Amino acid sequence: MPGLVEILVRCWQLNIVQELLIISGVRIPTPLSGEPEYEVAKKVTPRMINMIVPIVLLIGLSFFFMYKTGGGGAEKSFMEALADADSMLSIVYAIFITLVVSMSMYWVQHIGTPTNMMKPFLVGAKGMLYAAMIQVSAWSIGAICKDLGTAGYIVNAVKGIMSPLLLPLVVFLISAFILT
Repeated sequence: MPGLVEILVRCWQLNIVQELLIISGVRIPTPLSGEPEYEVAKKVTPRMINMIVPIVLLIGLSFFFMYKTGGGGAEKSFMEALADADSMLSIVYAIFITLVVSMSMYWVQHIGTPTNMMKPFLVGAKGMLYAAMIQVSAWSIGAICKDLGTAGYIVNAVKGIMSPLLLPLVVFLISAFILT
């Protein structure tokens, strides 16, 4: 798995490529630039099963793979297996299987061809890149804070000054001012 620096460098390189394409006049569809046109069947009747099956499959497979990667079986309870699970790997497995099943369902129903369905998938994956960067950053900052003992330091620093009940409010207000 690549490190945080490698991921950030790669994202920076992708941003440079995007800027060059924009300068050259190439339109790049993004989640904020409106709906791009895709080659899918225009007169398809919406069916509830096309939404429910992927959602249920994704959630069910996520728990199943977390149970399996956590060593679930006769020796561990369900909750112990979930606590010891490799959640990242489990979710990747669940997403891949859900994607294959969903695309197969849509192909059988003549909603789109696999080639045409990959375009929206890639645009969606590109949109999720920013969320993944935030998640990786949060994990990194969390690990650093744990190693440095930040929680104990903050508790000792504000012990006589403020009630523990006010700490979430103070953190929220500080975060609100930082973001504005």
